[in-house]
Formats: sequence, structure tokens, C-alpha cells
Amino acid sequence: MKVLFQGWFLAVGAAALALDVAGLVFTHSGNSSRSSRALEWNSREVGGTCAESWVPGAFGASFEEYCVGMKAADGTKPGSLCIRSVVEDDNPCVRVRFGARDGATLVSVALGVFEGCSNDDLPTVPERFPITLDDSMEGFDPISNRFDVCLDQIASTSGDCCNTDICIVAMAEMNNGSTSVMTRPADTKDCDLDEDESGGSLCSVSFSCMNKIYGSDDADVIFGTEGIDVIYGLGGDDKIYGLGGNDIIIGGEGDDEISGGLGNDYISGEGGSDTLLGEDGDDLIRGGSGDDRISGGVGDDSAYGEEGADVLNLEEGNDLLDGGLGDDTLMGGDGDDILEGSSGNDSMYGGDGNDRIWGRFGNDYLSGGEGDDFMRAGGGEDIIIGGYGRDDIHAGKGADLVRGGHGEDVILGNAGDDLVYGDEGHDLLYGGGDKDRVFGGEGDDIVYGGSKDDILYGGEGMDRLYGGAANDLSFGEGGNDTIIDRDGSNSNYGGAGDDIIRSGPLDDRNFGGDGDDQIYDEGGTNFIDGGDGDDEIAGGNGADTIRGGLGDDFVQGGSGADFIEGGEDDDELRGGGGDDNIEGNSGNDLLYGEGGSDSLYGGADDDRSYGGNGDDFIEEESGINYNRGSGGDDTIVSGSGTDYNFGGGGNDVVDGVSVG
Repeated sequence: MKVLFQGWFLAVGAAALALDVAGLVFTHSGNSSRSSRALEWNSREVGGTCAESWVPGAFGASFEEYCVGMKAADGTKPGSLCIRSVVEDDNPCVRVRFGARDGATLVSVALGVFEGCSNDDLPTVPERFPITLDDSMEGFDPISNRFDVCLDQIASTSGDCCNTDICIVAMAEMNNGSTSVMTRPADTKDCDLDEDESGGSLCSVSFSCMNKIYGSDDADVIFGTEGIDVIYGLGGDDKIYGLGGNDIIIGGEGDDEISGGLGNDYISGEGGSDTLLGEDGDDLIRGGSGDDRISGGVGDDSAYGEEGADVLNLEEGNDLLDGGLGDDTLMGGDGDDILEGSSGNDSMYGGDGNDRIWGRFGNDYLSGGEGDDFMRAGGGEDIIIGGYGRDDIHAGKGADLVRGGHGEDVILGNAGDDLVYGDEGHDLLYGGGDKDRVFGGEGDDIVYGGSKDDILYGGEGMDRLYGGAANDLSFGEGGNDTIIDRDGSNSNYGGAGDDIIRSGPLDDRNFGGDGDDQIYDEGGTNFIDGGDGDDEIAGGNGADTIRGGLGDDFVQGGSGADFIEGGEDDDELRGGGGDDNIEGNSGNDLLYGEGGSDSLYGGADDDRSYGGNGDDFIEEESGINYNRGSGGDDTIVSGSGTDYNFGGGGNDVVDGVSVG
């Protein structure tokens, strides 16, 4: 928990007090009885008031005092506000002292506690439930014009004091009127003051010196201190060094060089092309207008390029990079970074770690680097490189180039004619909604084409390719692949390996390639070539053209009027329903006409042909053949070899002689 003291003064009358909020500075008053400048707060729930759970004598009688000056509305400085940690009579508390001088008279003071420390959290509207805290007032000394207010309780509306920023808001009045503070209706939890460092969850509240430094409109060289500095470079090409402490540095106009140094710094370049370096600590850096160069250094930094063509390099830590307007370059470096390109043609490099990268608008370049990255390209024609690790990539709406790199990646091309490469690893790839080219690469990939005319490449490995709803072209390439068509007139090539091809209900072209392939056609007028290897082919319901190719093939023609060619080697060819034309060619083939009036040509070598039902025609070329007409009026023509012919039922003709 960070406890910050902020001044917000309400006054009536001509001598009204007002705090210069933009220049709030605590300075050490010189009053001290020990070297420590920090109080420890132990967060625990207690019943009743904090006074019941003090550790008596925890601080002894030591104190540290820090003061902030006040000025009146007319510009005079009537008093000061001092923060003192003190223990007296075993009653430890944080003492806030209000003092007035130059004839001004303080009438009353009060303290309020609020969540957060932004201006939005300060009480500015009277309707916010006014209450008056006067139970901790120690009284007013009319001689010294001072109030001492002992803050013996800090309330947090979050329920966890150690994980919440707390604002203590001081209010003072002069002349007349009562003092009140505004708070929000919420349950509170007490944080009691305890310096027992040996146990519990300790939170630190420290009062550090803050220095306010102004440059000029010239080219200034400004050095801060080892404490907390507020530095305004103003105009000119300034060089500003914050050194130690949690600094606030505003470069102003001009091409500035700013180095925050140690500590959690806030740096704003504002106008000009600035060079901003956060160095060690968790820094917040804003480039402003102009072409800026921002480096974070060690720590979890946040950098905003804002306007201009900016270069953001945050190196180590879990960083946030926002390029803003312009063509920016963002480099996350080590750690789990968040990179946002915003508008413009941006180049983003995640580096090591599990990064989240958004291209947003423009033609962007996204590189995840090492780690499991989450990448979203947005609009424009983007280039996306996943790098090492298991990356999750969405290419966006433009015609994008995507490479998954090493690792098991998930890639979605989305809208646009995309070029997608899975590269190494077992990848899951989606082409998206337009005409995409998708390459699985190495590994066992799953590839989806999408809704338009896509070209899919499985690459090496056992891949699964899904063509989608349009007219797709699919190549299994190396490995035992599976190609599945859903809709459209597709061309499928199994390539090397034992492939499975399932084509859809329309007119497809299927090529098994090398290996023992399985090809199944659902419907339509298809062309099927098994290629090399012992293939298994089913033609489906349409009038198909089927070639078994090399190897001992099994072909089932289906219910259409099919043309079936066995090719070389010993094939089994079945016409199925329909009037089929079946050619065994070379090899010892087995031919079945099955249903319909079929034509069977055994070809060379020793064949066995069965006409089946219907009026079949059987012709042999050479070899020792066995031919049976079966049912129907069949015609059998012997070849040059020794043939055994059986007409079967019906009026058959064998070698010109009627045997029916």
C-alpha cells in the first residue's frame, strides 16, 4: 500500500488558503531524531479502533518531519503543512501539523482518507457525503497559530490496505466556518501502525524529499537528485538526467534527451523529436509529438509513442508499448510484453517471452520472437512471423503473409487473400474468408481452406486438409495425409505416402500419387487416378473415370456409368451399378461388371471376368482367361490364348456362336 499525502485546502474570507497542486513538494524540515525515513504499516483486521492494537513503544520517541508550503489565493505564503511520524507516551501515530504565519489565523483543520491518488479521487463536489473528523484534533495554539492532528487510523475501502493506494487529503480553513471532508460510503478496514518487521504483511509509507526544477527556453542541461524530482525542461533542446528517485520529467518543446535514472519515473517528451531513456525501475514514458526514440531499460515499463514515427525499445521486463500515430517501430525485448501498433505502418518485435502483439490499423510487420505469443494484425496488408514457441495468430482483414515459425501454432488468416505458412511444428491453420494459400510445412498439420477458392499444401508429416465450401486445390505432399472436401469442385493430390482422399458431392479430380492410397468419392462426375501403389478407390454415385495406375489396385465404380482402367499389375475392378466400361490392361486382373450392361476388357495376361446382371460384353486379348457372362444376353470374345468361357443365363454369343 502506498500512502500519499496530498493538499486540498478549502477556505473562506479574503485570506483564503490554496495549495499549488501542480507544484506539490515535500521538503525535509531538518527535524529528525533518527536516520530512517520510512514508516511500516502492518495490514490486519482489528475490532474497534486502531488504538486497541498498538504495539506500545514500537517507535520510542523518534520522529521524521517533512513539510509542504502553502500559498494563499492572493499569492502570499501564509503557512505550511508538515507531516511528522512520532511516538509519544506510547501513543504512536502519524502527526500532521498545520502552521500559519504572516498574520494569518487558522481556524480549523481536518483529515480525510480516499482510495487512489488521482485528481478524480479528491473531494470536489459537496454532495459527496460530508463528515467532520475532529476526534483526533489535539487543539489549537493561538500563540503559534498551529494545529497538530494525530492520524491514528487509515481506512481503505478496498478491504486490503496493502494492495491499495491511499490518499490522505488535508483541508484547512481560515477566519470562520467549519471544516469538513468528503468520503465515499463504503465498508472500511483498519491499518494499524506497527513496526514489527518480523511478522505480518508489511507495507511501507515514506516521506521523501521532492525537488522541483525548471529549465528555460534555451538548450539546458539539468541534473536531478537522488530523491524525487519534478523537472520541466521547457523550450530548447535539453539534456535532463533524473538520477535516483521516482522522478517526473517533462521535456517540453525541442529535441530533448532525457534519462530517468534509478527509480520508477514518469517521462514525457512532449514537443520535438526526443530521446527518452527510463533506465532501471518501472517507468512510464510518453513521446509526445515528433519522431521519438524511447528505451525502457530494466523494469516493467510502459511507453507510448503518441504522434510521429517513433522507435520504442523497452528491453528487459514485462513491458507495455503503444506506438500511437505514425509509422512506429516497437521492440519488446525480454519478458512478457504487450505491443500495440495503433494507426500507421508499424514494425513490432516481441522478442523473448510470451508476448501479446496488436497491429491495429495500417500495413504492419509483427514478429513474435521466442515464447508463446498472441498476435493480432488488424486491418491492412500485414506480415506476421510467429518465431519460436506456440503462437496464436490472427492475420486480420487484409491480404496478409503469415509464418508460424518453430512450434505448434494456431493461425487464422481471416478476411483477405492470405499466404499462410505453418513452418515447423504441428500447426492448426485456417485460411479464412477469401482466396488463401496455406502451407502446413513440417509436422503433422491440420489445414482449413475456408469459404473461397483456396490452395492447401500439407507439406511433410501426416497432415489433414479440409477444402471448405468453394473450389479448392489441395496437395498432401509428403507423409500419410488425409484430404477431405466438403463442397465445391475440387482437385486433390495426395502426393507421397499412404493418403486418404474423400471428395464431396460435386465434380472433383482426385490423384492419389505415390503410396497405397484410399480415395472415396461421394457424388458428381469425377476423375480419379490412384497413381503408384496398391490403391483402394470408390467412385461414388456419378459417372466417374477411374484409373488405378501402378500397383495392385481395388476399384469400386459405384452406381454411375463408370469408365474403369486397372493399369499395370494385378487389379480387382468392380463396375457396380450402371453401364460400366472396365479395362484390366496388363496384369492378372479380376473384373466384375455387376449391375448394368457392362463392357469388360481383360487385356494381356491371365484374367477372370464376370459380367454380372445385364447384357454384358467380355473380350480378352491374350493369356489364359476365365470368362462368365452370368445373367443377361452376353457376348464373349476370346483372345489369342486359352480361354474358358461360360455364357450363363440368357441368349449368349461366345466367339460368334450362339450358346443361349
